[in-house]
Amino acid sequence: MKGIGAADLVLVGHSFGGAVVIKAGELHESVRGVASMSPQLYGTRQVENLNKPLLLIHGMSDSILSHEASEDIYRRALEPKRIVLYAEAGHSLIQAKQQIDDLLSDWIPARLGGVPDVGGREEYETL
Repeated sequence: MKGIGAADLVLVGHSFGGAVVIKAGELHESVRGVASMSPQLYGTRQVENLNKPLLLIHGMSDSILSHEASEDIYRRALEPKRIVLYAEAGHSLIQAKQQIDDLLSDWIPARLGGVPDVGGREEYETL
């Protein structure tokens, strides 16, 4: 990314990629925020070293990777952190596609603009 002139980055990953972006965010100074969707636990052991805004998104009906993985990451992460859970969404999160598009459309530019994150926990029973 540096090679094409990118100075500030927000990383977004899903499933295995959700853990990868957490680790990459720990390692790279240009990262301004990390959004991890339906992440696995492996690779997140040192999430407390992230020191950047973390957004966790998970479906509570995920039969591939339980939303407990995101809950565990959230418990171990330091502020600023935010977790958003969708009761009716599965691993792909397709059931909450519009809500997630709206969330990321606000969250990503705010991180790039240096706006402090609200943080906290949000749980949605219906979509």
